[in-house]
Amino acid sequence: MEITKLKKGRRTMKFSIIVFILFITAWTINIFREELFGIVPGYAPHNFGFNVMFFGPINLFVFISSFIVLMLVIYNWTNWGKSKEKYISFGISSLIVGFWIVQILRIIYW
Repeated sequence: MEITKLKKGRRTMKFSIIVFILFITAWTINIFREELFGIVPGYAPHNFGFNVMFFGPINLFVFISSFIVLMLVIYNWTNWGKSKEKYISFGISSLIVGFWIVQILRIIYW
């Protein structure tokens, strides 16, 4: 019984690390999109196409996945004992979800 709980914790931690790497990769590609793809920052059709086809779906997937991992960690907090996997998963997922909450609040209030 204890081994399956540890496997679930490790699987959740691996998934949260993969999602974090995908998050960093998407934002890095977004920052260097002019150098990588030749998309000029002021030209609206190319920016819109890039955001709709690449940047938006990846970030939506990252946000939903991080939220799911966060809920899994909170739900299984007492079952996993004192493992470091739950702290790593919680930290990474809460970082991404917190980032998106701040971004949404910036859009609404600033």
